[in-house]
Parts: sequence; C-alpha cells; structure tokens
Amino acid sequence: MSPFVLVIIVLVCLMLEGFFSGSELAIVTADPAMLKLKADKGEKGAECSLKFFERPQLLFSVTLVGTNAAVVTASSAATYFLIKNYGVEYAPFAILLSPLVLVFGEILPKSICQAKANNVAPVVAPIIWSIFRIIYPIVFPFIKLTNAMLGDIAKRWTSKHISREELASIISEETYGLDVTMKERKMLGRVFELADAEAKNIMVPLINVQVIDVSSKVSDAMALFDKGYSRLPVSEGRTDNIIGMLAFEDVLFAEENREIREFIKGVSYVPEVMPIYELYEVMQEKGEDVAIVVDEYGGAEGIVTLEDLLEEIVGEIRDEYELGEQHYKQISSGRYFISGKMEVEKVRAELGIEIPPGDYETLAGYMLSLFGRIPLVGERIEDEHAIYTIRRASTRVVIEIEAIKKVPNET
Repeated sequence: MSPFVLVIIVLVCLMLEGFFSGSELAIVTADPAMLKLKADKGEKGAECSLKFFERPQLLFSVTLVGTNAAVVTASSAATYFLIKNYGVEYAPFAILLSPLVLVFGEILPKSICQAKANNVAPVVAPIIWSIFRIIYPIVFPFIKLTNAMLGDIAKRWTSKHISREELASIISEETYGLDVTMKERKMLGRVFELADAEAKNIMVPLINVQVIDVSSKVSDAMALFDKGYSRLPVSEGRTDNIIGMLAFEDVLFAEENREIREFIKGVSYVPEVMPIYELYEVMQEKGEDVAIVVDEYGGAEGIVTLEDLLEEIVGEIRDEYELGEQHYKQISSGRYFISGKMEVEKVRAELGIEIPPGDYETLAGYMLSLFGRIPLVGERIEDEHAIYTIRRASTRVVIEIEAIKKVPNET
C-alpha cells in the first residue's frame, strides 16, 4: 500500500466519521417544533428527522455503526501500512491518528452541525434513513435488545407535545417561516404574557369607577347614564360593598321616582388572585360580561369586563367613535372626541377651540389644571370656550376627552 492510498483512505474515513457524528448531534439537538412545522409543509427531510427524534435508538444504531466502521477502517489501514513498510514494531505508531480522529472526526463536525442543527438535520436525515434501511438486518437484534432493556424509559425521553416555551419561541422568531403578521405575533405574545396574570392586573380600580347607591332613584341613574355610562356598579352602605350592576336598558323606560333596587342584576365576585384564563372561563360559563374583583376580606377592589380581558389579548377594542391614528375625531358640528395627548397649540389651530395659556402642553394637562386632580370617566367641566367630558382615563392620566364648542352667545 502506497502512502498516497493510505492518505486517501484516512481522509475518506475521517469524512465519514465526521458525517455520522455530526448528523447524530444535528438531529438530536434540532428544534422538534420547527421540524414539525416543516414536516407539515411537506418537507421529507423534516419528516425523517422527526422519525429519528421520536425513536432515537434507530438513529444511534446507524451513527454508531458508521463512526466505528470509519475509525476501525482508518486505524486498520494505518496499522497495515506501518507493518508492511516498516515492520511490526512500528504498529503502535498508528495511535498518532487519534488527534486527527478527535478533531476532524468529532469536535469540528459536531460543533458545526450543532450550530446549524435546524438546517442540517433535514438534509442529513434522509441519508441516514436510507443507510438504516440497508443495515437494518444487522442492527435489528440490537434495537430489540435495547428496547427490551429500556422499556418505557425511552418513551419518556421524547414528547410529541410542544412546550409553552417552544411555542413562545416560534411566535417570537421570524426565522420559523410562519405566515403570521407582526400584529398577530404581538397578539399571540400577549396570550403568553397573560398566562401568569391575575384579575388584579387588569381590573379597573374601584376608585376610578362611578358607583351608585342602591337607594338612588332612576332619575339619579339616568343623570349618570347621560354622561356616557352604559352600566353602573351598585353599592349598599359602603362604596366597596358592590351588590350588583345596573344597566341603562333596564331603566330606560322606568318611572324616574322608582328606586334602582328593583332593576339591579346579580354579578359574579372573583378573588383578585384568580388567574386570567380562569376568570375568562367563569365569565363565559355564566354569560356575564362584568365581574367584581374582591380582596381577601370580601371588599370590592375593582371591576373587570369581558372587553378588558379581550383587549389585553387582541389590543384595544375600538367603537365607531374612538380615535384611530389621529388625535381627534369630529362627531358633529362643534363636537369632537380628542386624545389627551393632543397639544393645546393644535387644538387651537385645527379645531378652533381656545385654550388659555398655562403650565401645560397637552389637552390632558389642561384637564388636570381645570379639575386640580385626575378626573373620573364621565366627569364634566367647562370653561369660557367649551364643555369638556372625560371619556377615558386611567389612575395616572386622562386618555380621551369629549369637547363641545360653545357658540358665541352661549353663557
């Protein structure tokens, strides 16, 4: 055997060993969720990868035979060459192949294949599968023996289910090739964020809710409904003792001097630590769109609506009068819905509503100046030029305001 032939044999064996060892690691470390997506799109390589992922003993039977055959062949060729040309006493020098085998047959290919596992696995899996079918009669007894020894242990190592973390990763990464828009991606991301959220995280604090006492008259309720409310929590005695809800349609045709006690409807009470997904199920089962969030002592802490729940997932739900990208919407002549973020300069210039100069830059700042505090939804105030009603507000900021311009002769 010439040195040239030996070099060719060793190089081929190193390439084969690198192929088998790298393929094994690529298939084992590839993301099964991504493989499943590719397989669903008809990629045969991904389907083969999943077969090996679900039954790793088939993969190992091929890669172990392949790597060992390559190492033994290279070592035998080197030993034969040394004995043939230099004598049996030089046979131990064949061990000098070990660094080459370790670096080029193991470390280098495994490092490369692991880094690109999701791309490499679908390419090499069909080749490994073809080799498996060829050597199946040889490895069949060993596979059966391995299965008998492991029993159900091997089944527990693999799972056909995608974990929450894996699915979240798929949603957040654009590299998976999902036909999902950025808006849909954000919505799905919010679903995962809400998985650990509780009712107290999305409720509207009771301090920011307009409450009516059970002894009030229908006329009192209608006065509040005229401010834009569609339903009101009803309290008895203390403000945090919510006993039900009053809907606008229930008193629309009622006599004004009757007490609202006759018209209130029951409401569900949920603990502030109730998980969001359980809260959604409760509201769906009972067919209710409002729930009262209570603390450990039974006192009302706030309210949560089905709309609040859905908005946390899909984003803010807007009605036909709510603002889009612009800062205001004209409802009728002289009547506007205006974002609290709109600068007072633009309110003057674009809407013709005069706002006196002061230590504020936005309409929300002007509202704080007029009220002297953060106003509640539905509260009304006026100046010389317009009547303002708070449409939306949080505990920290005024979000949207209704403004009605006064006519010049209006007092």
